[in-house]
Amino acid sequence: MIFLWGRYPDAKTLNDYTANPACPDRTFWFAPDPGADRELLTGDDRTAAFYLDFTNTAGASKCGGMESSNPFRWCLGGADKNSSSKPRVVVGWPDDWTALPTADPGGTGSGSTGYGQRVGVEIDTAGAVEGNFLTFWRNQPNAKVIDGTPATYEPCRFWIFTCPSFGERSMRLAQFTPKVGGSPIAEVGLPNGRLFLDVHFAMRHANGTVPKVVVDYLDPRENVARNCGEFTLDLTNIDASHTPGSPVPATSKATLSAASAAVLAESCGSVQAINNLRVTFKVEKNVWNSGVGVPTFDLDGVRIYYDSYQGASFPLPNHCTDSDGDGDVDEFDTCEVPLSGVDNPVDPAKSDCDPSRPGGQLIFGGSTHVYAADGSLEVCGGPHPADPRGAMVIGIYGVPGVKEMRTRRSHQGRRLSGWRHDVHQRGVRQADRRAGDPSGGRGHLSGAVHRAPRDPVVQAEGRWREGSGLQLPGLHPRRPATR
Repeated sequence: MIFLWGRYPDAKTLNDYTANPACPDRTFWFAPDPGADRELLTGDDRTAAFYLDFTNTAGASKCGGMESSNPFRWCLGGADKNSSSKPRVVVGWPDDWTALPTADPGGTGSGSTGYGQRVGVEIDTAGAVEGNFLTFWRNQPNAKVIDGTPATYEPCRFWIFTCPSFGERSMRLAQFTPKVGGSPIAEVGLPNGRLFLDVHFAMRHANGTVPKVVVDYLDPRENVARNCGEFTLDLTNIDASHTPGSPVPATSKATLSAASAAVLAESCGSVQAINNLRVTFKVEKNVWNSGVGVPTFDLDGVRIYYDSYQGASFPLPNHCTDSDGDGDVDEFDTCEVPLSGVDNPVDPAKSDCDPSRPGGQLIFGGSTHVYAADGSLEVCGGPHPADPRGAMVIGIYGVPGVKEMRTRRSHQGRRLSGWRHDVHQRGVRQADRRAGDPSGGRGHLSGAVHRAPRDPVVQAEGRWREGSGLQLPGLHPRRPATR
């Protein structure tokens, strides 16, 4: 979603997107001014000004679990206290992600035009084998990574007797990595796209059994498991005469059908769900393990994959621990996102906007403000056009409140700083209109007017209107103020 420079008088314009639970895990891009060629991300782009002046009180909304509505509040997420939408707002020039549509996005999904760069996402490493249901399994950690070395299910035997498999032959894999920042791409008729899953396993003497997977995710906010579906596996490519404990061939895998992948994405295709997925491999039927030979199953691992668009990611800082015990945190130690506050930050979080290129400035007028409930906001104001190396750059500016304009005497028919000034007889709204207020006089120009002996001077502070000629620090309106 792209927002262009200008004045935004209604909070609802933004909240319909950034606080909408139906738009989770999206990147909202506030783009630079495209310049004279009217094309974004070209050489003549300039830093853009976004004036957020929410004067339309009909746009009230709630966010972040707040009970009260506020027409002056821009919400980043938080529309539903029971779920998170995690919007990512980037103001400025994109850094290492694609913001504009690409004619040939590539990837393995359908469609010839996509928003940004289409990339394949693979999640193939489990961090944990969970649950109290590992009877008759051995080498359970081998199922965390698909590398040919399996965990093996083989029921015990005593002479000619085989132990029954009461309950289910099952193993649950959880805490998958890598973590993702985008959801599956929508397709025609499938607004949530498809989320595929491969199960690499082999078996022997498995007649009469039914291998399945049960997928759910652990809601991090409620600590409750949310069901995503149960799927029967297609055994067409499975090695059915496998020697227990031996390497599983890479071709011995079961893949969810396209229809099942659509169901999985519909239930659990959000970034929050994907990052907390749990996959339980289980084999039903023939609990007495009867028949010729003992039923055995070798699970090599699970792979989750789908197509997504490359967007802003807001990665966390890199933290390291002294894993080698030499007393120093260096390149030989383990570096990962911290699970607690005791780790040492080594590298700062990567920026998703480039501060060396034209950027954007958020200008908040009146009582307008932003509340980040469960989203992220990054602003790169861009270099100062006159002094890129030395001048201060303002990315976020709150317009200070001042008293309304007053005059000491009428200057009817005279010009003050290039504006015709008829405040005394025609009122403040008429002066606003002549000052270039794009609202047509619905707002007001704050400040004070003083009469100098020869040359009248307008001293103006406060609310800025594009074209009004006021130059606030870090802003570059079209017509500079004159004195």
